[in-house]
Amino acid sequence: MVIVSLGGRPLAQTVPKLDYRLTPSGGPVAVMEKTDLRLTFVSAVNDEEVYRSNFCSSPLFEGLHPHQLICRKGYCSTAKAYNGAIDEAENDLVAFVHQDVVLPASWIDCVKKAIDWLSDNDPEWGVLGCYGVTTEHEFVGHLFCASQGRILGQPFESPVEVATLDELILIVRGSTGIRFDELLPDFHFYGMDICMLARSRGNRCYAISAFCLHNANRTLRFPAGFFKAADYVRRRWRAFLPIKTTCIILRKSRADLYMRYRYLANLKLFALRVLGKDMGTATRFKDPLPILDKLLSRRDLQEGRGT
Repeated sequence: MVIVSLGGRPLAQTVPKLDYRLTPSGGPVAVMEKTDLRLTFVSAVNDEEVYRSNFCSSPLFEGLHPHQLICRKGYCSTAKAYNGAIDEAENDLVAFVHQDVVLPASWIDCVKKAIDWLSDNDPEWGVLGCYGVTTEHEFVGHLFCASQGRILGQPFESPVEVATLDELILIVRGSTGIRFDELLPDFHFYGMDICMLARSRGNRCYAISAFCLHNANRTLRFPAGFFKAADYVRRRWRAFLPIKTTCIILRKSRADLYMRYRYLANLKLFALRVLGKDMGTATRFKDPLPILDKLLSRRDLQEGRGT
């Protein structure tokens, strides 16, 4: 575990004031005061340069700030990396953020607005995120996705309940006791899995309007670990299938999973190569900060017309 301090100076760490309410099961859950918002940010890192030039370069962390940053390296699964960070977090609110996400300075104000709304309307919420899918299979969120070269969604006023959330950003409270399943292999489907776990406990999950830049490369084919993890969560949540995530739909049929997302996908790539057609290999920006500045200055983005 590495605790990162930007600019070579230690971060100002203070424990936020909390009060406690009882869950339906009788256990206490911490509720953030509306005047106080400090987060522990956790990233599982396999590329130091990507981490430094994206997440660590986020305008949110310029100068002194009250947040704790934890970098996790060398783990065999995301679940194991993240659970240890929850135990070591100095704050109750823990945000798990991909290494290639850039957070604007305004991001924390958007999160605070959502937390304030939830404190009044659903203090027992389970998991929050910036992009998700409702039970009606509608996408909800607001971000710029470099792999698609466009803005996804648009601003919205209040948190929207969703079935699953994308893993680019997940926010939980350590006091709820919600943890990632360490039996889940590799680095996929942990967002869907923890949302299903929270919902099975009676804790709702929400997408919040908190714009960010996901500076990701486009995925042309899913790795073997993707299917290994998919098989695990498909078995674990079989009674609730089909389940839609932000990238695929998990159905009861294992053959459907492999046919759609391995064999047909590979066949499509082969055909495109044979025909000499562009496969849409969008790559991340080397310097994402000017792109973020340009996006934030757009009037249509500010007024909620970005699509």
